[in-house]
Amino acid sequence: MREACLAARVMPISAETWSASEIDVPARIRDLVNKADLLLLTLGWRYGLVPPGYTQSLAELEYMWARQRGIPVMAFMADPTFQLPLAQFEQDPQARARLQQFKDALKADRFVVNFKTIADLRERVTRSLFEYQMQQVQERGSVPEAQSEVKALLPADERHALSTGTVDALGGGRRQVTHKQPSAKPDMTARSPRRQNRIASPSKDAPSPNAYITEKTSRRLRIFVASPKDVQPERERMPAVVELLNQTLGTVRSVTVELWRYEVNAPPGIGEPQSLIDPELDKADLVVVIFWNRLGLKTAKGTTGTESEVLRSIKRWKSSGRPHVMIYFCNRPTNLVQKDELRQKMSLVEFKEKLEGQALLGDFDSTDHFERVVYRDAFAILSRMSIDA
Repeated sequence: MREACLAARVMPISAETWSASEIDVPARIRDLVNKADLLLLTLGWRYGLVPPGYTQSLAELEYMWARQRGIPVMAFMADPTFQLPLAQFEQDPQARARLQQFKDALKADRFVVNFKTIADLRERVTRSLFEYQMQQVQERGSVPEAQSEVKALLPADERHALSTGTVDALGGGRRQVTHKQPSAKPDMTARSPRRQNRIASPSKDAPSPNAYITEKTSRRLRIFVASPKDVQPERERMPAVVELLNQTLGTVRSVTVELWRYEVNAPPGIGEPQSLIDPELDKADLVVVIFWNRLGLKTAKGTTGTESEVLRSIKRWKSSGRPHVMIYFCNRPTNLVQKDELRQKMSLVEFKEKLEGQALLGDFDSTDHFERVVYRDAFAILSRMSIDA
């Protein structure tokens, strides 16, 4: 939930950040609700803690207090297909009945958004917050500041009607939102209505990334993907990551994020392949490197293509501060039996040891996990780069 809020430039406040020494938890939570601009309510399969002296869970109390204040409530509810270990389900029959009563009351009172995975939840929360902010600034349409905010949020073909203000960030600042996390915390990745467990992948009828950018785009930022051939599923997720970056970061920072992959963008030419790729690599602002079991085949220079790209990028970073290099290693289980496979793995292990003294390395457990992590990290790095520009 925190990542989803920050992606929408909303500052989350929640009880999860408190220490165990807090005494009057209900009073503190009510104070948070009183300070919040809206409430994000997420319900899974547990009713939650009922504090001493109360007959309702903290989640239900949060909802009641938000309704009393009259602030908006965005309710997200786990779909029946949402899979969790049995231990994560409510075991007490009375608590299960209370949870169902609470869910029924929510459905009768307002529109509730169902989510099937944590990936789904994250994407729906981010999009809902963007839509909420756009609605808020449109309601203040006669105010110049509001017009500037609307211009940052509207699709490109609707911005022509607005001509005042410049765009820096949504709302000129960050709104506060208090949220209640679901009791269980499965893997979280981003998702779009086009795909159940992934960020939306571009299609022929999908809007162009430029449709999310303001008319006066300040600059373009390029992401270069470097990897051996055994992580093709992760490479294929990168267009979806870039699409979401353009929908979120592109909107609030007036940048266009571009993707360069050799299998899509490298033109045919004569000469050693790496010599044709390096000039494109040198144009990159961010290099995403992905490894699993292979380091790759050696080139005429004695290094593999990916190894050469990593070392070249690190050298440029040390001299000029660009490009940023994000290196990820896959932890997915594997069964290596062939001699070549074992040699490749050993070469990769040795290369990783060299890198550990030069860079912070990331890892991931699945393709969905990779998509989530690389979006999160790319958003943070490119956001800083767009501010520094």
